[in-house]
Amino acid sequence: MDKTPITISNAGVKTAVQAGYLHNTGTLNISNTATAQSEGDDVLKVLNALYSYRSDAEKQKDRNPNRVPGTCEWFTSHRNFQDWKTSPSKILWVSADPGSGKSVLAKYLVESILPTTKSRTTCYFFFKDTLNGATATAAFCCILFQLFEQKRSLLSKNIIERFKIAGESFCSSLSELWTSFLIATKDENAGEIVCILDALDECRKDDRSELIGKLQQLYRRSTQSNLKFLITSRPISEIRHGLHRREIPASLIHLSGESDAERDKISQEIDIFIEARVQGIGEKLGLTTKEKDILLKALRIVPNRTYLWVYLTLELIESNPSTYINPVFEEDRILEMTSKLPMTVNEAYEGILTRSRDRKKTKLLLQILVAAARPLHLSEMILAMRLAGKKKYHSYKRLHPILKQSEQRIRNYIRDLCGFFVIIIDSTVYLIHQTAKEFLVENKKSEGAQANSRKFYWRHSLRMLDCHRVLFKACVRHLYFAEFESRIPVAGKLISKYAEDHIFLSYSASHWAAHLRNGQVKLSEKVVNKVLKLCTPNSTRFHSWFQVYWATTNTNFPEGISTLMVASYFGIRSVVCRVLEVQSGRTARINATDKTYGRSSLSWAAGNGFEDIVAELLKARYRTGFLFIGIGAKVDSLDKWCRTPLTYAVWGGHKLVIEQLLKAGARAKLKDDIGGTPVSYAICSGRDDIVKKLLGAMANNGANSKASISAKLLLSAAEKGRDDVVGLLLEMGNIDLSVQGWGGRTPLMEATCRGNNKIVRLLLEKGADIKAKDADNRTSLVYAVRYQNLYIVTLLLEHGALDRSPGSASWSLLFDAAEASWDDQIIHLLGERALALGATFEKSETLLMRAAKLGMEETVRLLLERGTAVDTRCKEKLGHTALFYATGKTTSNPNFADWQARRLRTTRMLLEAGASVDAVDDNGKTPLAYAVIGANREIIKILLDKGANIEASDSDGRKPLAHAILNGNAGVVQVLLDKGANVEATGLEGRTALFDVIANPLREEVQRHILLLLLERGANIEATDKDGFTPLSWAVSCRLGTGTVSLSSLELLIAKGAVMKTGIVRGKPYSLLYTAIFHDDDALVTLLLDKGANIEERHKLGPTPLFYALRQKKMQIVRLLLEKGANKEVKGVDNKALRVNINLDPNFKPYTPHGTAAPLPKAKVEVKTDRGRWIAISIKDIVTSDYVS
Repeated sequence: MDKTPITISNAGVKTAVQAGYLHNTGTLNISNTATAQSEGDDVLKVLNALYSYRSDAEKQKDRNPNRVPGTCEWFTSHRNFQDWKTSPSKILWVSADPGSGKSVLAKYLVESILPTTKSRTTCYFFFKDTLNGATATAAFCCILFQLFEQKRSLLSKNIIERFKIAGESFCSSLSELWTSFLIATKDENAGEIVCILDALDECRKDDRSELIGKLQQLYRRSTQSNLKFLITSRPISEIRHGLHRREIPASLIHLSGESDAERDKISQEIDIFIEARVQGIGEKLGLTTKEKDILLKALRIVPNRTYLWVYLTLELIESNPSTYINPVFEEDRILEMTSKLPMTVNEAYEGILTRSRDRKKTKLLLQILVAAARPLHLSEMILAMRLAGKKKYHSYKRLHPILKQSEQRIRNYIRDLCGFFVIIIDSTVYLIHQTAKEFLVENKKSEGAQANSRKFYWRHSLRMLDCHRVLFKACVRHLYFAEFESRIPVAGKLISKYAEDHIFLSYSASHWAAHLRNGQVKLSEKVVNKVLKLCTPNSTRFHSWFQVYWATTNTNFPEGISTLMVASYFGIRSVVCRVLEVQSGRTARINATDKTYGRSSLSWAAGNGFEDIVAELLKARYRTGFLFIGIGAKVDSLDKWCRTPLTYAVWGGHKLVIEQLLKAGARAKLKDDIGGTPVSYAICSGRDDIVKKLLGAMANNGANSKASISAKLLLSAAEKGRDDVVGLLLEMGNIDLSVQGWGGRTPLMEATCRGNNKIVRLLLEKGADIKAKDADNRTSLVYAVRYQNLYIVTLLLEHGALDRSPGSASWSLLFDAAEASWDDQIIHLLGERALALGATFEKSETLLMRAAKLGMEETVRLLLERGTAVDTRCKEKLGHTALFYATGKTTSNPNFADWQARRLRTTRMLLEAGASVDAVDDNGKTPLAYAVIGANREIIKILLDKGANIEASDSDGRKPLAHAILNGNAGVVQVLLDKGANVEATGLEGRTALFDVIANPLREEVQRHILLLLLERGANIEATDKDGFTPLSWAVSCRLGTGTVSLSSLELLIAKGAVMKTGIVRGKPYSLLYTAIFHDDDALVTLLLDKGANIEERHKLGPTPLFYALRQKKMQIVRLLLEKGANKEVKGVDNKALRVNINLDPNFKPYTPHGTAAPLPKAKVEVKTDRGRWIAISIKDIVTSDYVS
């Protein structure tokens, strides 16, 4: 059979799939065009927001060289790695000293050892000290993109909704990214997920701490996920303390590359690396075996050698002009060079830079390189160097000859200045290693020390403040180019094109203000004026750079922004002060807001964490005469979403700004448009220090108010899964653990619903009411059972959730929850407690009934052994006995096969215990009927083997076979027929099984399949019901009335011998052809005529089908009948005759393009008189009895 893909499309907004049997061996796609397109757009928006981080990750990975064969094996063969690899969910932390090859190892793992497979998805991020390469948010944007790119199904509606709600802050919020990541990893289709994070020590400190905290929270819980992390870093104290067994006791594996044992193994592999590199250099330079041996020996005697040292040292040798030796003195030259080898990485760095021919230019390049917010392109670097020099440039024109140089020439120039201290990948300039920056930049340890001794000129020679000032100077000079005063870029893609056409603009526009702040530049009056002009929105120059910058934020452009807002947004204090000084009173418009977001200057400054700007805005005043009048910014100004500056400060985690705002009177309880407050956002952010600040600010509201607030915060923390905040609040004491939120849920219930084991444990330890009920009488135990959390179920039971019988209502809810969850272990626990406590249920149900329904074999067995009555009826449940519960249909079960097997054994137990196999409920149905409805073939067979009446009718006259047909289950129909079901048995209307198939809205192939089964078993194709319908006439009636019969089913009946002649139905002639004409079913008319229906059939409605179609104005069928040869003239009694003259336009369509009925073609109907004349008459005046015998 061909596996042909099937697609069911619907252009509207609703899609319905008819219940019944569907068989397809190919691919089945049911698509709702409108909804699918909308969902597809949402998916693309999320991927687009994450995409830019993916290319950065690729570049950062590829900056690392490939491993030399024979290396990295100390790790891949290590027992700790193998244990981690086979474990379902653990962290492996690999620590080693700088230069030990950690990043090369990580690259090797990603590409060769742990690549993505069908069962495993590998995601990675290589932290680097660049703009995006050093943040945890960039890492998880990249990881999410990799995850969704490889498994698009993991990008769920839940994540898309979070993306929509978070908006612009989604990609900048580690909390949102982390939560979305966990949602994706918990998807049932996620499979094994491996995350490799290289060089965690190069992640920004705050981000690193937050990320480690989230890893601790994840792995402290008893999780059964398939999520594994492999992290490499230097062994710095913060990571060592964070990734410690006391923090993550069960899930952490630490593989220490700096230990003696591992250091020896790494040293051996470094020797392999040395040998490979020396062999390569020897081949390149034509060294003899003896010369290579001299070089190898010299390299191997150096203690504490690292991969990085080997690489640098050999590069020094290879790039030394004297390496290309005179054949007469080759061994002497080799010995001379090896006697001067650098003994450390720092000596190697010094040796590289000492060769520079121009120290000043080299220093300038390195200053730009270490302070740059992102790696610079070759053309950007050469332009920045020119702009930072002594010469002044005012446009691109004077720089044109320089910028038009070939890339190779610029490469050579940079190599002449810095040697291989820098590397160039994809035309982008990088330092060779993170340690190169540490070598260059002055740090606190080097301050006051003789860092730059005679031995080291370059070590700690750069001050970061000076480096930022160099780039600030270059950026501002660039933004004052004449080109940016003459033309404004327009919105959309043209902004990106504009930036591409102007070298360095994307950098200078985005980072000039950051370099100003980071360089702590004291601006002269002249420079203040220049910066002020850059911040003035009514200038062309401002729009040139600001539109380029704002495009990088992926948010709507802030129309109506003022100079004060711009300066506040970028944290430019000198400009803020100038505006407040120069523009007095109302003209300063300190509380003015932009037109797009409705945010004030204070809101922008607070959101970006500029405490000095916040201070200036809050204390602002102006002078009038001899008085100073305060015009301080409104501390609780609301934007278009009712968010305050404090909210944005909390979002950004800016502790000092939060303190300033609270001191100025900011209110921590103000709700925004979705009900969020600064406090609730702080809880979500995971910053305990901020939460404490906000709680402290509210402590003065009074004891009652504080208690109320704390209780609500507890509820919010439980809802958000913040176990740390719950612990903090519980430590405060005097907190109401029974506070109720939505639907009457308590914090314990919320934590249970969300599966937060730690919060549940904390609340129970503090005495939370384990038996509290919500508005629907559900307890925490009910929720734990419903959400299949075995740990919490066990915990609640241990704390007395079922120390005594909770009553019939609670038992009913518990077993309802168990039925919804289908967790075998939880069901077993409930069965044990229910037996022990003698559980009773609402609506006179018994434990035997409920246990039979859930397939609780052990419980059923014990109850039967105790002599529990097996045929007790549940009055409120139609009089069902336990056998009905065991055989009936129930909700879907993910472990369907196991559950069915248990129910099968439970059914046998009940039957062996004497359960009545033919018990009848209030609807007249037997257990067999329910087994048929539930499509449980094995139970059907058991019941029939035990003597169940296969022909038992219910109160609607339906027998088991009719129920099987009604459900469209051909397999069950086959079982019943094999067991002897009577195909001629009739229901209340006298209809056989053939009639039931026809009346049932089944899929075409299913309907044909069941019809064939019945006909093959001898079903009478000419049987009639009480109204006189045959299966064929009933099929026509159903097709035209309810649309339940396909043409192929009608064709099958005719092919199997069904007669098409007119019969008597409900006392009147019933013509298939005339009925089809009346309903304008041209397809059915065609089928009937093709199968032999009489085209000239006389009927009092006609007298012939042609005249009937004319009378009913069915012009398509008129055409059809004429094409099939229908006579235009009819003869009647007494020489009477009737004829019609009609000419149909071959292009005639019954409907206009607008859907209205088209004008009918003229049809002339004539009757022949006694004298033989033809007289025109109306078709309505035809006396059909004159032509029907």
